[in-house]
Parts: sequence; C-alpha cells; structure tokens
Amino acid sequence: RLAPLDEVAVLGTALLESRSGNLPDAQWLLVNYLQEVDPGNTNTLRQLAAVHQQQGHWSQAAACYRRLAQAEPGSTQWPRELQFCLDQAMPNAKGN
Repeated sequence: RLAPLDEVAVLGTALLESRSGNLPDAQWLLVNYLQEVDPGNTNTLRQLAAVHQQQGHWSQAAACYRRLAQAEPGSTQWPRELQFCLDQAMPNAKGN
C-alpha cells in the first residue's frame, strides 16, 4: 500500500509514463493513488485530468476538473478547463 509521502514518487513516475506514451500505466498509477491514499489530492487530480485529455477521454477529464473546482472553489482555471472538456465531449452540441 502506498503512503501519503509517496505522492512525489507517484506523480513523477506517472509523468514519466505519460511522456513516454504509456498513458494507461500513468492513468493506473494516478487512479490507484486517489483510491488508496488520498481521494482529494489536487495535484493527482490535475495530472489525471491531463492524462485523460491526452487520451481524448473528455468526460473523465471533465469529472476530474469538477472535483478540482469543488476542492478549490476560488479557482478560475478549473471551470475553464471543465468547459473545454465538455465542449470536446459534445462537439455537436454547439450548434454545428
């Protein structure tokens, strides 16, 4: 089982996996950390959202940004990212 102090190692390893094109492993590391250690960790949620975006998994990325917006209600970045993902997930909803 991972410990909270392993956050840096998990985020670093997931970043390396992501940059080497191994997005499923990066996703697994991040999801596992959120499930097993800290479900509200904003650094992990931010990185997981980016992995989902790279994979084109817009609704999953949107779910991460929703959680980030709830965790950091004063942030203007998360609602923008959320809207971007929702737009990508439903491109025909914009009247095209």
